[in-house]
Amino acid sequence: MSLFQVYKVELLKMLKRPITYILLINYILPAFYTISIATNAKHIMVQGQFDAIIFSSVNWNMLTMVGLLEVLFAILTAQIFAYEIEKGQIRLLAVRVSSRKKILLAKVLTIASLLVLTYLLFYAFCVILFYLFIIRTPIGGGKLSISSLEFMLQDLIYIVQMFIVSNVVLLLSFYFKAAATIMLGIGLTSVFLIMQFFPTIKYFVPAYLATALSYRQISTGLAAALCGVYFIISLIILYFSFRKFEKMDIR
Repeated sequence: MSLFQVYKVELLKMLKRPITYILLINYILPAFYTISIATNAKHIMVQGQFDAIIFSSVNWNMLTMVGLLEVLFAILTAQIFAYEIEKGQIRLLAVRVSSRKKILLAKVLTIASLLVLTYLLFYAFCVILFYLFIIRTPIGGGKLSISSLEFMLQDLIYIVQMFIVSNVVLLLSFYFKAAATIMLGIGLTSVFLIMQFFPTIKYFVPAYLATALSYRQISTGLAAALCGVYFIISLIILYFSFRKFEKMDIR
């Protein structure tokens, strides 16, 4: 089987898993936020004006700041690897596919595709809400500008953090059963949240970088450079997973 065929099989398997559709709860936040703004709810304090990009990014940032998406992707990653190792499904797949690299790469591409798809659909949903409801409100008068793209850089930073968590969970899948791997993934997400409250070490958390960028505490160039460093770190973690899978005795 070619890499594309393996990837297509893995993607279809992922879309058939009921847990994948838990991601739909993400749309509750922008829907609630939109209703609150459109009805001028007293519990919503909003300053300034938004354009479609800023509105979408603000919703994405609020969603990712609490770590919910990281937890969901940690569970999904454990489901497609640790669970399949535990149930012996990886062994059957290894018989059909001659290359273990293809198997692991197809699974990584599946997680990455789902992550990007989740972001794009969420963003499109927010843009639709903006032009249907928010643009008529006092805060909906913002105009698209180059500075709005900085908010998309914050989005990218959060995506990189989720990719790091998924890659760590993937590596842990070689050493622990599915349930333990999921708990460790959730624990890692909690550690990232806690680290943001401590001096110095908070800079090792991509999510804090996004927060610092939003408050103009660091420059856009530095944020982009550090985002690249975090992505390289995620690839290094992924490299160790490939090495481990190549030497693993599959039973």
